[in-house]
Amino acid sequence: MINKKSQFLNKMFLLFALGGFLLIFNQEKLEDLASFLLPMGIVFIYGLIVKTSSKRLDDFDLAEHHTESIYFMGFLFTLISLAVLFYKFSSGFFALDSVEQISETFHYIGISVTTSIVGVLMRNIVRPGVLSQYSSDDDSLEKSFEILKQIASDFSTGYKSTFDNLETFLEERRNNAAVLDSKEKEYMAALDGFVEATRRFSTNLKDADNSLVNHVDYYMHTAELQSKSITALNDASQDLAESTLRIRNDIEMIPMEDVADNIRNLGYETGELNTVIYSLLEIMDHKLEKVG
Repeated sequence: MINKKSQFLNKMFLLFALGGFLLIFNQEKLEDLASFLLPMGIVFIYGLIVKTSSKRLDDFDLAEHHTESIYFMGFLFTLISLAVLFYKFSSGFFALDSVEQISETFHYIGISVTTSIVGVLMRNIVRPGVLSQYSSDDDSLEKSFEILKQIASDFSTGYKSTFDNLETFLEERRNNAAVLDSKEKEYMAALDGFVEATRRFSTNLKDADNSLVNHVDYYMHTAELQSKSITALNDASQDLAESTLRIRNDIEMIPMEDVADNIRNLGYETGELNTVIYSLLEIMDHKLEKVG
């Protein structure tokens, strides 16, 4: 036969666990004090509901189960707060500064510790009142003591492991910060060197540009002078060609046959003149001989 009170408490456990998860996950939307106290309040209220509803369950095992669930509720919130903290580590947590990171970390650790403490306290307060209505023997008490001892041992071991992991994380964080600081200094030194090299390159480029402008001006001036010289030479060549053409035309207009005949006649007449001159010289020689 299904126990309705047990079903009700199971539903309350799921409802309160879901409510605690939403409160812990959305801490930034609440006031600091409220976000810290509300998870403890949920465990406390759940403990009161268990105390009220567990009476006359008519089943010792069910009554013990529900009283133990108070502690499990607190420990569940402990795990949820740590899980949310680890989730924050992977989603923008490192965008905060060091003070905010430490504050956020210890806030979630505080929730995890206080919810477990409230769970243990409420469980120990509610358990005697609920189980007192049932007859028990030494074996059941010893069994309960062993269970409680095991729970306390697991709780202690879990917290020690958690704090060891947090200490390792913070140490790695410090080491990473030192490495990042060293790399940042190296980067800034390299950037300064790059800026200086860029400045020198810009200066050299400006000097080269000025020198190139001067050479281009000189070459343009020289080219202009050469162009004028070439133009003058071209004009002189054109005048020479025109003069040559005129001389050729004048030569073609000279009657070369008449000139040749005149030259031949001049040669003939020059020969006759030479004969006369020779004859005259001979006569003069004879005269001189006679006079002498």
